[in-house]
Amino acid sequence: MVSRKRHLAKAVSYRLLGSTANAFMVWAISGNLKVGLIFGPADFVIKVLLYYCHERLWLRSRFGIRRTPDGD
Repeated sequence: MVSRKRHLAKAVSYRLLGSTANAFMVWAISGNLKVGLIFGPADFVIKVLLYYCHERLWLRSRFGIRRTPDGD
């Protein structure tokens, strides 16, 4: 069984990378560092929650999982 802590750690590590990149892109596009620094953390929180929920829903899904000959 996969633990909830693993899903959460995976979501947090992935979003740190993604939100940092997004904050830099917003800063580069807007030219305003303050906007980038506000956007980054907001993006992080929202997307960690979405990713965690997404992972938990997929864990319940049997889509694409084949049964082995012994029935598992």
